[in-house]
Amino acid sequence: MNHIELFAGCGGLSLGLKAVGFDLVFANEYGKMASVSFAENLCKREKRTIKELDKCKSLKSLSRGHVLQGDISKFLELVENNKVNPSLLKADLISGGPPCQGFSMAGLRKENVLKNKLPFYFLDLIHKVNPKAVLIENVVGILHAFKNDGGNKVVYKELQLALSSFGYYSVCLKIKSEDFGVPEHRPRVVIIAFRKDVFESKKRYFKKFGNLFFGPKQQNSKTPEDFIDFTREDTLEDLFEFLLIADPPKIVSSKEAIDDLTTENPPSEYVIRLNAKFKNVINYQSGPKSTIMNHQPRKHNERTTLRFQVKQLVAQDKKLSKYLNLFLLNRVKKFPVEIEREIFGTLNQISGLNTSKDMYRVLKKIMSKKHSQKVLNPDLPSHTILTIPDDNIHYCPNINRVLTVREEARIQSFPDDFIFFGKPTTGGHSREVETPQYTQVGNAVPPLLGCYLGEYLKKIIK
Repeated sequence: MNHIELFAGCGGLSLGLKAVGFDLVFANEYGKMASVSFAENLCKREKRTIKELDKCKSLKSLSRGHVLQGDISKFLELVENNKVNPSLLKADLISGGPPCQGFSMAGLRKENVLKNKLPFYFLDLIHKVNPKAVLIENVVGILHAFKNDGGNKVVYKELQLALSSFGYYSVCLKIKSEDFGVPEHRPRVVIIAFRKDVFESKKRYFKKFGNLFFGPKQQNSKTPEDFIDFTREDTLEDLFEFLLIADPPKIVSSKEAIDDLTTENPPSEYVIRLNAKFKNVINYQSGPKSTIMNHQPRKHNERTTLRFQVKQLVAQDKKLSKYLNLFLLNRVKKFPVEIEREIFGTLNQISGLNTSKDMYRVLKKIMSKKHSQKVLNPDLPSHTILTIPDDNIHYCPNINRVLTVREEARIQSFPDDFIFFGKPTTGGHSREVETPQYTQVGNAVPPLLGCYLGEYLKKIIK
Protein backbone atom coordinates (compact mmCIF):
# COMPACT_ATOMS: atom_id res chain seq x y z
CA MET A 1 0.00 0.00 0.00
CA ASN A 2 1.56 3.30 -1.13
CA HIS A 3 0.80 6.78 0.16
CA ILE A 4 1.75 10.38 -0.53
CA GLU A 5 1.86 12.70 2.48
CA LEU A 6 1.25 16.42 1.94
CA PHE A 7 1.76 19.13 4.58
CA ALA A 8 3.52 16.32 6.39
CA GLY A 9 4.94 18.22 9.38
CA CYS A 10 7.40 16.17 11.38
CA GLY A 11 5.63 12.94 10.43
CA GLY A 12 2.97 12.09 13.04
CA LEU A 13 0.39 10.86 10.55
CA SER A 14 2.99 9.12 8.38
CA LEU A 15 4.37 7.35 11.45
CA GLY A 16 0.92 5.93 12.18
CA LEU A 17 0.40 4.92 8.56
CA LYS A 18 3.83 3.31 8.33
CA ALA A 19 3.17 1.28 11.48
CA VAL A 20 0.14 -0.36 9.83
CA GLY A 21 1.82 -1.13 6.53
CA PHE A 22 1.76 1.93 4.26
CA ASP A 23 4.90 2.74 2.21
CA LEU A 24 5.84 6.35 1.53
CA VAL A 25 6.05 7.51 -2.10
CA PHE A 26 7.10 11.01 -1.04
CA ALA A 27 6.26 13.63 1.57
CA ASN A 28 5.94 17.36 1.13
CA GLU A 29 6.60 19.78 3.98
CA TYR A 30 7.30 23.54 3.94
CA GLY A 31 9.23 23.83 7.23
CA LYS A 32 12.94 23.00 7.13
CA MET A 33 13.32 21.60 10.63
CA ALA A 34 10.09 19.61 10.43
CA SER A 35 11.41 18.13 7.16
CA VAL A 36 14.62 17.09 8.92
CA SER A 37 12.65 15.41 11.72
CA PHE A 38 10.51 13.57 9.17
CA ALA A 39 13.46 12.42 7.08
CA GLU A 40 15.71 11.39 9.95
CA ASN A 41 13.01 9.34 11.64
CA LEU A 42 11.03 7.88 8.75
CA CYS A 43 13.11 7.84 5.57
CA LYS A 44 15.87 5.46 4.52
CA ARG A 45 19.14 6.54 6.09
CA GLU A 46 21.46 5.33 3.36
CA LYS A 47 20.55 8.11 0.92
CA ARG A 48 20.04 11.86 0.98
CA THR A 49 16.35 12.08 1.70
CA ILE A 50 15.51 15.82 1.61
CA LYS A 51 15.10 17.66 -1.68
CA GLU A 52 14.66 21.44 -1.57
CA LEU A 53 12.01 22.32 -4.14
CA ASP A 54 13.37 25.83 -4.66
CA LYS A 55 16.60 24.29 -5.94
CA CYS A 56 14.99 21.60 -8.12
CA LYS A 57 14.55 22.25 -11.81
CA SER A 58 13.47 18.66 -12.40
CA LEU A 59 12.45 15.57 -10.42
CA LYS A 60 12.55 13.25 -13.42
CA SER A 61 15.14 10.94 -11.86
CA LEU A 62 13.98 11.16 -8.24
CA SER A 63 13.23 7.81 -6.60
CA ARG A 64 10.64 7.13 -3.92
CA GLY A 65 10.98 7.81 -0.21
CA HIS A 66 12.10 11.45 -0.14
CA VAL A 67 10.88 14.57 1.65
CA LEU A 68 10.27 17.42 -0.79
CA GLN A 69 10.89 20.51 1.32
CA GLY A 70 9.25 23.71 0.18
CA ASP A 71 6.04 25.23 -1.17
CA ILE A 72 3.68 22.62 -2.63
CA SER A 73 2.92 25.00 -5.51
CA LYS A 74 6.53 24.51 -6.68
CA PHE A 75 5.95 20.77 -6.91
CA LEU A 76 2.67 21.23 -8.80
CA GLU A 77 4.50 23.54 -11.20
CA LEU A 78 7.02 20.76 -11.92
CA VAL A 79 4.14 18.32 -12.43
CA GLU A 80 2.48 20.68 -14.91
CA ASN A 81 5.74 20.98 -16.85
CA ASN A 82 6.18 17.18 -16.99
CA LYS A 83 9.37 17.32 -14.90
CA VAL A 84 8.43 14.70 -12.28
CA ASN A 85 9.16 10.98 -12.30
CA PRO A 86 5.79 9.34 -13.16
CA SER A 87 6.31 6.79 -10.36
CA LEU A 88 5.90 9.66 -7.85
CA LEU A 89 2.37 10.24 -9.11
CA LYS A 90 1.07 6.77 -8.31
CA ALA A 91 -0.37 6.07 -4.87
CA ASP A 92 -3.22 4.23 -3.15
CA LEU A 93 -3.68 7.04 -0.63
CA ILE A 94 -3.02 10.78 -0.42
CA SER A 95 -3.07 12.00 3.16
CA GLY A 96 -2.17 15.07 5.14
CA GLY A 97 -3.17 17.98 7.30
CA PRO A 98 -3.13 21.33 5.45
CA PRO A 99 -2.09 24.29 7.66
CA CYS A 100 -4.91 25.05 10.05
CA GLN A 101 -4.15 28.48 11.53
CA GLY A 102 -6.55 30.20 9.13
CA PHE A 103 -9.38 27.83 10.07
CA SER A 104 -8.81 28.08 13.83
CA MET A 105 -11.66 29.59 15.82
CA ALA A 106 -9.02 31.70 17.60
CA GLY A 107 -7.97 33.34 14.32
CA LEU A 108 -9.43 36.00 12.06
CA ARG A 109 -11.02 33.37 9.79
CA LYS A 110 -10.88 35.50 6.65
CA GLU A 111 -11.42 33.88 3.30
CA ASN A 112 -8.75 35.66 1.25
CA VAL A 113 -5.77 34.41 3.29
CA LEU A 114 -3.09 32.49 1.36
CA LYS A 115 -2.88 29.70 3.95
CA ASN A 116 -6.59 29.04 3.61
CA LYS A 117 -6.06 28.21 -0.07
CA LEU A 118 -3.47 25.50 0.67
CA PRO A 119 -6.09 22.72 1.06
CA PHE A 120 -7.03 23.37 -2.55
CA TYR A 121 -3.45 22.71 -3.68
CA PHE A 122 -3.97 19.41 -1.91
CA LEU A 123 -7.01 18.84 -4.12
CA ASP A 124 -5.02 19.66 -7.25
CA LEU A 125 -2.68 16.75 -6.60
CA ILE A 126 -5.59 14.41 -5.81
CA HIS A 127 -7.04 15.28 -9.21
CA LYS A 128 -3.74 14.46 -10.95
CA VAL A 129 -2.87 11.27 -9.01
CA ASN A 130 -6.41 9.86 -8.68
CA PRO A 131 -5.62 7.70 -5.60
CA LYS A 132 -7.98 5.04 -4.28
CA ALA A 133 -8.47 6.94 -1.02
CA VAL A 134 -7.95 10.37 0.53
CA LEU A 135 -7.45 11.31 4.19
CA ILE A 136 -7.57 14.94 5.37
CA GLU A 137 -7.12 15.87 9.05
CA ASN A 138 -7.79 19.37 10.36
CA VAL A 139 -9.13 21.59 13.12
CA VAL A 140 -12.84 21.91 13.89
CA GLY A 141 -12.73 25.46 12.50
CA ILE A 142 -13.22 24.11 8.99
CA LEU A 143 -16.83 23.31 9.97
CA HIS A 144 -17.67 27.00 10.33
CA ALA A 145 -18.30 29.69 7.74
CA PHE A 146 -15.57 32.12 6.66
CA LYS A 147 -16.04 35.88 6.50
CA ASN A 148 -16.90 36.67 2.89
CA ASP A 149 -19.49 38.67 1.01
CA GLY A 150 -22.23 36.08 1.44
CA GLY A 151 -20.97 34.83 4.80
CA ASN A 152 -21.76 31.23 3.94
CA LYS A 153 -18.61 29.60 2.54
CA VAL A 154 -17.74 26.56 4.66
CA VAL A 155 -14.41 24.86 3.99
CA TYR A 156 -15.41 21.23 4.58
CA LYS A 157 -18.33 21.59 2.14
CA GLU A 158 -16.02 23.11 -0.48
CA LEU A 159 -13.59 20.21 -0.03
CA GLN A 160 -16.32 17.58 -0.28
CA LEU A 161 -17.86 19.22 -3.34
CA ALA A 162 -14.46 19.23 -5.04
CA LEU A 163 -13.89 15.56 -4.16
CA SER A 164 -17.34 14.75 -5.49
CA SER A 165 -16.54 16.43 -8.80
CA PHE A 166 -13.42 14.23 -9.05
CA GLY A 167 -15.53 11.09 -8.62
CA TYR A 168 -15.05 10.42 -4.88
CA TYR A 169 -17.44 9.49 -2.09
CA SER A 170 -16.50 11.36 1.10
CA VAL A 171 -17.57 11.64 4.70
CA CYS A 172 -16.69 14.35 7.23
CA LEU A 173 -16.17 13.20 10.85
CA LYS A 174 -15.71 15.24 14.01
CA ILE A 175 -13.79 13.08 16.49
CA LYS A 176 -11.77 13.31 19.71
CA SER A 177 -8.22 11.97 19.95
CA GLU A 178 -8.72 10.63 23.49
CA ASP A 179 -11.23 8.12 22.13
CA PHE A 180 -8.33 6.51 20.25
CA GLY A 181 -6.07 6.06 23.28
CA VAL A 182 -4.27 9.41 22.90
CA PRO A 183 -3.90 11.07 26.35
CA GLU A 184 -5.10 14.40 25.00
CA HIS A 185 -8.43 16.16 24.55
CA ARG A 186 -8.00 17.12 20.89
CA PRO A 187 -11.21 17.59 18.88
CA ARG A 188 -10.41 17.19 15.18
CA VAL A 189 -12.12 16.92 11.84
CA VAL A 190 -11.29 14.07 9.46
CA ILE A 191 -12.46 13.83 5.87
CA ILE A 192 -12.21 10.33 4.41
CA ALA A 193 -12.87 9.79 0.72
CA PHE A 194 -12.89 6.75 -1.57
CA ARG A 195 -12.73 6.74 -5.35
CA LYS A 196 -16.06 5.74 -6.88
CA ASP A 197 -14.95 2.29 -8.07
CA VAL A 198 -13.43 1.46 -4.66
CA PHE A 199 -16.49 2.63 -2.77
CA GLU A 200 -18.98 0.79 -4.95
CA SER A 201 -16.99 -2.45 -4.84
CA LYS A 202 -16.92 -2.45 -1.01
CA LYS A 203 -20.61 -2.02 -0.30
CA ARG A 204 -20.61 -4.76 2.34
CA TYR A 205 -18.56 -2.43 4.56
CA PHE A 206 -21.07 0.39 4.13
CA LYS A 207 -24.37 -1.35 4.88
CA LYS A 208 -25.20 0.93 7.79
CA PHE A 209 -23.10 4.00 7.00
CA GLY A 210 -23.01 4.20 3.21
CA ASN A 211 -25.76 6.81 3.14
CA LEU A 212 -23.54 9.13 5.19
CA PHE A 213 -21.09 9.55 2.31
CA PHE A 214 -21.43 12.45 -0.07
CA GLY A 215 -20.94 10.99 -3.56
CA PRO A 216 -20.43 12.04 -7.16
CA LYS A 217 -24.08 11.44 -8.11
CA GLN A 218 -25.12 14.10 -5.59
CA GLN A 219 -22.98 16.93 -6.88
CA ASN A 220 -25.68 18.56 -8.97
CA SER A 221 -28.65 17.86 -6.72
CA LYS A 222 -27.49 18.85 -3.23
CA THR A 223 -24.57 19.91 -1.09
CA PRO A 224 -23.24 18.12 2.01
CA GLU A 225 -25.19 19.74 4.84
CA ASP A 226 -23.98 17.76 7.83
CA PHE A 227 -20.90 16.03 9.19
CA ILE A 228 -20.94 13.12 11.61
CA ASP A 229 -20.30 14.40 15.13
CA PHE A 230 -18.66 11.55 17.02
CA THR A 231 -17.62 13.79 19.92
CA ARG A 232 -20.87 12.96 21.71
CA GLU A 233 -20.75 9.91 23.96
CA ASP A 234 -24.01 8.49 22.61
CA THR A 235 -22.47 8.15 19.14
CA LEU A 236 -19.11 6.71 20.20
CA GLU A 237 -20.12 3.10 19.55
CA ASP A 238 -21.20 4.11 16.05
CA LEU A 239 -17.77 5.65 15.47
CA PHE A 240 -15.92 2.43 16.20
CA GLU A 241 -18.41 0.41 14.20
CA PHE A 242 -17.87 2.83 11.30
CA LEU A 243 -14.08 2.42 11.60
CA LEU A 244 -14.40 -1.39 11.95
CA ILE A 245 -12.78 -1.30 15.40
CA ALA A 246 -13.87 -4.21 17.59
CA ASP A 247 -12.07 -3.23 20.81
CA PRO A 248 -11.99 0.55 21.50
CA PRO A 249 -8.96 1.69 23.57
CA LYS A 250 -9.31 2.99 27.11
CA ILE A 251 -8.99 6.66 28.03
CA VAL A 252 -5.40 7.49 29.08
CA SER A 253 -4.50 10.22 31.60
CA SER A 254 -1.72 12.81 31.50
CA LYS A 255 -0.02 11.14 34.44
CA GLU A 256 0.06 7.78 32.64
CA ALA A 257 1.74 9.53 29.71
CA ILE A 258 4.53 11.45 31.44
CA ASP A 259 4.90 10.48 35.11
CA ASP A 260 7.96 8.24 34.66
CA LEU A 261 9.89 11.11 33.04
CA THR A 262 10.15 13.02 36.33
CA THR A 263 9.84 10.28 39.00
CA GLU A 264 11.37 6.91 39.82
CA ASN A 265 8.08 5.24 38.90
CA PRO A 266 8.23 2.70 36.07
CA PRO A 267 6.66 3.55 32.68
CA SER A 268 2.91 3.01 32.50
CA GLU A 269 1.25 0.40 30.32
CA TYR A 270 0.50 3.20 27.85
CA VAL A 271 4.18 4.13 27.51
CA ILE A 272 5.28 0.50 27.16
CA ARG A 273 2.67 -0.20 24.47
CA LEU A 274 3.44 3.06 22.65
CA ASN A 275 7.17 2.38 22.42
CA ALA A 276 6.63 -1.25 21.43
CA LYS A 277 4.12 -0.34 18.70
CA PHE A 278 6.58 1.87 16.83
CA LYS A 279 9.87 0.18 17.77
CA ASN A 280 10.60 -1.25 14.32
CA VAL A 281 9.17 1.69 12.39
CA ILE A 282 11.61 4.47 13.36
CA ASN A 283 15.27 4.82 12.43
CA TYR A 284 16.41 5.91 15.89
CA GLN A 285 16.74 3.83 19.05
CA SER A 286 17.05 6.23 21.99
CA GLY A 287 18.11 3.66 24.59
CA PRO A 288 17.42 3.70 28.35
CA LYS A 289 15.52 6.33 30.29
CA SER A 290 18.69 8.33 31.05
CA THR A 291 19.22 9.02 27.35
CA ILE A 292 15.68 10.06 26.37
CA MET A 293 15.97 12.95 23.94
CA ASN A 294 14.12 16.30 23.74
CA HIS A 295 13.56 16.33 27.50
CA GLN A 296 15.40 19.49 28.57
CA PRO A 297 13.25 21.47 31.06
CA ARG A 298 12.54 25.10 30.21
CA LYS A 299 14.05 27.71 32.51
CA HIS A 300 11.73 30.34 34.00
CA ASN A 301 12.35 33.46 36.05
CA GLU A 302 11.31 33.63 39.69
CA ARG A 303 8.05 35.48 38.95
CA THR A 304 6.92 32.96 36.33
CA THR A 305 7.89 30.01 38.53
CA LEU A 306 5.81 31.43 41.39
CA ARG A 307 2.82 32.01 39.07
CA PHE A 308 3.00 28.38 37.94
CA GLN A 309 3.17 27.16 41.54
CA VAL A 310 0.15 29.25 42.55
CA LYS A 311 -1.84 27.96 39.57
CA GLN A 312 -0.83 24.37 40.34
CA LEU A 313 -1.96 24.57 43.97
CA VAL A 314 -5.52 25.59 43.06
CA ALA A 315 -5.75 23.87 39.65
CA GLN A 316 -7.84 20.87 40.69
CA ASP A 317 -10.55 23.08 42.27
CA LYS A 318 -12.44 24.57 39.31
CA LYS A 319 -14.11 27.30 41.35
CA LEU A 320 -10.90 28.55 42.98
CA SER A 321 -8.99 28.27 39.74
CA LYS A 322 -11.59 30.36 37.94
CA TYR A 323 -11.42 33.20 40.50
CA LEU A 324 -7.63 33.08 40.65
CA ASN A 325 -7.31 33.39 36.88
CA LEU A 326 -9.75 36.32 36.83
CA PHE A 327 -7.60 38.09 39.42
CA LEU A 328 -4.32 37.37 37.61
CA LEU A 329 -5.86 38.75 34.40
CA ASN A 330 -6.89 41.90 36.34
CA ARG A 331 -10.59 41.26 35.75
CA VAL A 332 -11.48 41.30 39.44
CA LYS A 333 -9.78 43.38 42.16
CA LYS A 334 -10.75 41.30 45.17
CA PHE A 335 -12.15 37.82 45.92
CA PRO A 336 -15.50 37.23 47.65
CA VAL A 337 -14.88 36.60 51.37
CA GLU A 338 -15.47 32.84 51.25
CA ILE A 339 -13.33 32.42 48.11
CA GLU A 340 -10.57 34.56 49.64
CA ARG A 341 -10.50 32.31 52.69
CA GLU A 342 -10.32 29.14 50.60
CA ILE A 343 -7.60 30.44 48.27
CA PHE A 344 -5.54 31.68 51.22
CA GLY A 345 -5.89 28.31 52.92
CA THR A 346 -4.72 26.58 49.75
CA LEU A 347 -1.77 28.92 49.15
CA ASN A 348 -0.54 29.30 52.75
CA GLN A 349 2.24 26.76 52.18
CA ILE A 350 3.96 29.35 49.99
CA SER A 351 6.66 31.16 51.93
CA GLY A 352 5.72 34.59 53.25
CA LEU A 353 1.92 34.28 53.08
CA ASN A 354 0.93 34.98 56.69
CA THR A 355 -2.14 37.11 56.06
CA SER A 356 -4.61 37.70 53.23
CA LYS A 357 -2.89 41.05 52.68
CA ASP A 358 0.34 39.15 51.99
CA MET A 359 -1.56 36.93 49.55
CA TYR A 360 -2.88 39.88 47.53
CA ARG A 361 0.59 41.44 47.47
CA VAL A 362 2.10 38.25 46.02
CA LEU A 363 -0.73 37.71 43.53
CA LYS A 364 -0.36 41.26 42.21
CA LYS A 365 3.31 40.55 41.52
CA ILE A 366 2.51 37.57 39.28
CA MET A 367 -0.39 39.05 37.30
CA SER A 368 -0.20 38.30 33.58
CA LYS A 369 -2.16 38.85 30.38
CA LYS A 370 -1.59 35.21 29.42
CA HIS A 371 -5.06 33.66 29.61
CA SER A 372 -4.26 30.33 27.96
CA GLN A 373 -1.82 28.93 30.54
CA LYS A 374 -3.38 25.78 31.97
CA VAL A 375 -2.26 23.19 34.49
CA LEU A 376 -2.67 19.57 33.43
CA ASN A 377 -5.00 17.39 35.45
CA PRO A 378 -3.01 14.21 36.22
CA ASP A 379 -6.17 12.07 36.22
CA LEU A 380 -7.52 13.23 32.84
CA PRO A 381 -6.23 13.48 29.29
CA SER A 382 -4.27 16.67 28.64
CA HIS A 383 -5.94 19.66 27.08
CA THR A 384 -4.95 20.23 23.43
CA ILE A 385 -1.21 20.48 22.86
CA LEU A 386 -0.51 23.74 21.04
CA THR A 387 2.56 25.12 19.29
CA ILE A 388 3.50 27.57 22.07
CA PRO A 389 5.43 25.96 24.96
CA ASP A 390 4.31 28.24 27.80
CA ASP A 391 0.64 27.16 27.64
CA ASN A 392 0.98 23.73 29.27
CA ILE A 393 1.98 23.67 32.95
CA HIS A 394 3.06 20.46 34.66
CA TYR A 395 0.53 19.11 37.19
CA CYS A 396 3.06 18.49 39.99
CA PRO A 397 3.35 21.42 42.51
CA ASN A 398 7.07 20.78 42.98
CA ILE A 399 7.73 20.90 39.23
CA ASN A 400 6.96 24.55 38.49
CA ARG A 401 7.51 24.66 34.74
CA VAL A 402 5.93 24.07 31.37
CA LEU A 403 6.14 20.66 29.73
CA THR A 404 9.26 19.57 27.90
CA VAL A 405 9.15 18.68 24.21
CA ARG A 406 9.31 14.98 25.15
CA GLU A 407 6.42 15.29 27.62
CA GLU A 408 4.27 16.96 24.97
CA ALA A 409 5.35 14.32 22.46
CA ARG A 410 4.29 11.51 24.84
CA ILE A 411 0.89 13.20 25.18
CA GLN A 412 0.64 13.44 21.39
CA SER A 413 1.44 9.67 21.28
CA PHE A 414 4.96 9.89 19.81
CA PRO A 415 7.25 7.09 21.02
CA ASP A 416 10.52 7.94 22.77
CA ASP A 417 12.59 6.80 19.78
CA PHE A 418 11.15 9.62 17.64
CA ILE A 419 13.69 12.47 17.76
CA PHE A 420 12.74 16.09 17.06
CA PHE A 421 15.35 18.29 15.36
CA GLY A 422 15.90 22.05 15.35
CA LYS A 423 15.57 24.67 18.06
CA PRO A 424 13.22 23.82 20.93
CA THR A 425 11.30 27.05 20.32
CA THR A 426 11.49 30.51 18.79
CA GLY A 427 9.24 33.53 18.61
CA GLY A 428 7.01 35.47 16.27
CA HIS A 429 7.09 34.82 12.53
CA SER A 430 10.24 32.69 12.93
CA ARG A 431 8.13 29.97 14.57
CA GLU A 432 6.27 29.37 11.31
CA VAL A 433 9.36 29.51 9.09
CA GLU A 434 11.71 27.47 11.26
CA THR A 435 9.15 25.06 12.76
CA PRO A 436 10.95 24.48 16.09
CA GLN A 437 10.42 21.34 18.13
CA TYR A 438 7.41 22.53 20.16
CA THR A 439 5.70 23.66 16.95
CA GLN A 440 6.42 20.32 15.28
CA VAL A 441 4.77 18.45 18.16
CA GLY A 442 1.78 20.79 18.44
CA ASN A 443 1.04 20.71 14.70
CA ALA A 444 1.34 16.93 14.38
CA VAL A 445 -1.44 14.41 13.92
CA PRO A 446 -1.18 11.99 16.88
CA PRO A 447 0.50 8.83 15.51
CA LEU A 448 -1.94 6.56 17.37
CA LEU A 449 -4.85 8.27 15.64
CA GLY A 450 -2.97 7.76 12.37
CA CYS A 451 -2.74 4.03 13.12
CA TYR A 452 -6.51 3.62 13.59
CA LEU A 453 -7.38 5.64 10.50
CA GLY A 454 -4.72 3.79 8.49
CA GLU A 455 -6.05 0.38 9.53
CA TYR A 456 -9.53 1.40 8.41
CA LEU A 457 -8.35 2.68 5.03
CA LYS A 458 -6.20 -0.41 4.47
CA LYS A 459 -9.13 -2.74 5.15
CA ILE A 460 -11.39 -0.92 2.71
CA ILE A 461 -8.79 -0.55 -0.04
CA LYS A 462 -7.56 -4.14 0.19
